[in-house]
Amino acid sequence: MITFIPKNKFSVFNPVIMAMIGWVIFFSLYSILKNISWTERYSAYFPLIGETGLDAVAVILTFKLWKKNTHIPHKKLFLILSISFVASFMADLIYNVVLNLFNFKYENMIIVTLFDTPFALFLLLQLIVWANLILLNKNVLSNGKNTFYIPNVILSVLMFIMFMFGISWKINYFSAIGLFQSIDTILEVSGFALATICLARAKNQLIKFLTIGYLIIVSSDFIIRYYVVSGSIPYLSPFESTWVLGFLIICVGCYLSLKEKNNEDFRLLPVNSLQSQITIWSLILWLGSVLLFIGSNYLFSEHYGYKQITPGFLSILVPFSVLSIIGSSYLSTKISSTLYRLENIINEFIETDSVNISGLKKQIEIINHKNPTKEKSKKFEIYEVEKLSQFIMKSINELQSTMRIKSEFLMNMSHDFRTPASGIYHMSRSIYKKMNDSELKRLQKLIVDSSEQLMVFLDDVLNYSKLDSNKYELNIKNINITDIIKEVILFVSAKAKEKMLNIDYHYPDLPINYNGDRLMIHRIILNIVSNAIKFTDSGSVTIFASVEELAQKKWVMIKVKDSGIGIDEAHHKFIFEPFSRVESPETAKYPGIGLGLSHVLLILKKLGGQITIESTINNGSTFNVLLPIES
Repeated sequence: MITFIPKNKFSVFNPVIMAMIGWVIFFSLYSILKNISWTERYSAYFPLIGETGLDAVAVILTFKLWKKNTHIPHKKLFLILSISFVASFMADLIYNVVLNLFNFKYENMIIVTLFDTPFALFLLLQLIVWANLILLNKNVLSNGKNTFYIPNVILSVLMFIMFMFGISWKINYFSAIGLFQSIDTILEVSGFALATICLARAKNQLIKFLTIGYLIIVSSDFIIRYYVVSGSIPYLSPFESTWVLGFLIICVGCYLSLKEKNNEDFRLLPVNSLQSQITIWSLILWLGSVLLFIGSNYLFSEHYGYKQITPGFLSILVPFSVLSIIGSSYLSTKISSTLYRLENIINEFIETDSVNISGLKKQIEIINHKNPTKEKSKKFEIYEVEKLSQFIMKSINELQSTMRIKSEFLMNMSHDFRTPASGIYHMSRSIYKKMNDSELKRLQKLIVDSSEQLMVFLDDVLNYSKLDSNKYELNIKNINITDIIKEVILFVSAKAKEKMLNIDYHYPDLPINYNGDRLMIHRIILNIVSNAIKFTDSGSVTIFASVEELAQKKWVMIKVKDSGIGIDEAHHKFIFEPFSRVESPETAKYPGIGLGLSHVLLILKKLGGQITIESTINNGSTFNVLLPIES
């Protein structure tokens, strides 16, 4: 989970800290120049340079993000953002040059149209971005409720009603200024609702910065337009510096996103995520407080001699709402980020085959803000997270102990039984070759088959335990798949001949080269081919090898098809589990301990490969093995 401030958050070289320091300097100089009579005129250049300059930077950064991103829906959003900042650049340029530098009145229809048309376009495009962002993530709403949006909508409707009807307009609703003010208000409150929803569910820092910057811009514009419709236009208002702050935050977010390696820019969390729920309930609390304040003021102020709600209340409603939403979003991120980091560590642990309990424990201690070398905490700990991490550590310790016992048992059993089994096998082989009596031959054949079977079982157990306990290191070399298949066919030919089975092999004219562990690839093919021969009493076993391109990636495909007894579709998902056997009258006469295919799957996981099965009862089986070819 990405928080508002990246690594080294207290460093002065952090982009966020540098941006805030720059804005404080800008605001201070702007305020000083504005309040000195002989420099007041020159202070108009500050918003001109600040606003248009940051607009231009935002255009460049979003355009670079558009070029960087490969996901088409995301590219469209970056393009819309870039165009919206072009519109904002035009609006800010016209506003500052015409109204601030040359002191034209905001009454002429041409001037109003010149300024408000690009600004309305900016608001419209921003609204489209937030709406598309929610639509792109509609699949993650399945566990949420539609009522999630109600508080955001109520707050936006409240803002609209209070702006349009809660204050006395000193301009005509149907004049050019009035029409543009109404259009801007509709676009802003709509964008406000969608942007707050996106902020509550933001999964990465880009969405956080974009939405926070936009909300600050909206709150700043609401205050300025409040004074416009009430008849007092505050040119060179300090609120224009908050406009600069909004765009500065947007630019920082785009810059940080450019530094990220991944392209997952527009992903939202589910509605029922902890972050979303904390944010929405904080908004409900704020909304309830606002409605309670407004209602009590209007209902009881006249009876007790207090003043009616001040007209200036609207001017602080929007910025305070924005501050409340930003604060609740930061709080929710702060609380939930610890859980997300814990979840990511556990997922990483599950996805890897190693059980590095000491490394995992160290990472969890860091999450809990503990110093692994000291008993005392370095920072504030969340009790519930600490208890959860303790439970996870206990569970993983038990899992590790179980896996260790299982691996040691398998390895000890294999080593203990391999030596006598090997002696029986070699001795019975030599006796079997010298005897001529038919009865003794049958007896000796039974001994040979049994000992051979025992050897295969123990080899499977030993190989599986080595892989399962990570005591086998892959030896990656350039190998020829065709040669390995030929070796396997030669190895199983005696058994196939004994059962009178044909083994066919189809492969391309050119050799199939692959970077992998020769021994592991040999075991994969041998296990599958041996399985096919074992469960086929008549007919043939066919092996295909080729290089295929699937999902824009090249694979070595090895297909083993037999005409054996087949496997019921209901059992397909179980046959790759360790020690699993399909118990049925058809399989009763085929001995085994159920490790061959689980061994194959374990090897393929190590190599990044895949295996699928196509089989039905009495119709044979086809196993498809895919080995990835690294580019």
